[in-house]
Amino acid sequence: MPVKKSVSTSSRKTMDPIIDMPMSAMNETKQGCCHGHFGMGHHCKNHGTQFSHRLMKTFFGILLVYVIILVGSLIRNEIKKYDFIGVAPENVSDRQLNISAEGKVDVKPDVSQITVGNSLREATSLEATTKNDQLIADFVNKVKALGIDVADIKTESQIMYPEYIYKEDGTKELVGYNITQNVTVKVRNDVNKASQVVSLAGQVGLNTIGGVESVIDDTEIYLDQARQQAVKKAQAKAKELSKMLGVQIIGVISYNEYVPESYPMYDEGFAMKSSVGMGGGPTIEPGTSEVTMNVNITYRIQ
Repeated sequence: MPVKKSVSTSSRKTMDPIIDMPMSAMNETKQGCCHGHFGMGHHCKNHGTQFSHRLMKTFFGILLVYVIILVGSLIRNEIKKYDFIGVAPENVSDRQLNISAEGKVDVKPDVSQITVGNSLREATSLEATTKNDQLIADFVNKVKALGIDVADIKTESQIMYPEYIYKEDGTKELVGYNITQNVTVKVRNDVNKASQVVSLAGQVGLNTIGGVESVIDDTEIYLDQARQQAVKKAQAKAKELSKMLGVQIIGVISYNEYVPESYPMYDEGFAMKSSVGMGGGPTIEPGTSEVTMNVNITYRIQ
């Protein structure tokens, strides 16, 4: 009997640690376990959010780089259109053909322009003016008598100045007054009448002969003829050159024209002394004059 009692006591002591565990400790163990599982879930959720943020940042970074490259390419393409700042585009500055040509028309002058005058010296200014006025008036009246229109007779203004001699003692002495005056007469389409005008100048006592100039009264008609001739020459030259160069004329960029300076034609055989003294007029041959027009045309080619 004592042995049986000893066995039962031993068994009960062995089970006591489990049976006698306080409930609070068990609850803490359960709560700790649950708490551990909850922490892992929260950690997984934070990790997923951070990954999404990083993915979005990477996407927007790539998009920004692409936009920058695109804008840079567009700017480069626009700048590439011009080689240098201030240089005109190629199709304006390089694609052109410049042609010059001259047109000439031979015209017989229709006006003889005669310049005569008087130069004298008298003791007083009044005497000089009176004598000069009389000589000029006589000449003009005789010219009108030939049937020349008063609009074609032009009397220039008088030029008068005193003349002195200088003595050895440094003083000066007035010796008289010089006076000069010219008259220009236009004779239209009548060379014989022009010769008569020159003779009249000698008859009345005028002593200055400027010459006889053969001129064209209205050059516009002949300038237009010369212009047409020059333009046709330029067009023909441009057509020929375009074929030689293998280009095509597609328009005109600019047109310029100018009339070269012309010199009056004087009758070479005119001499007052050789004709007036003999009572006849000089022989006047107007000949022909050239009316010239120069043109410059710039063509656009391709």
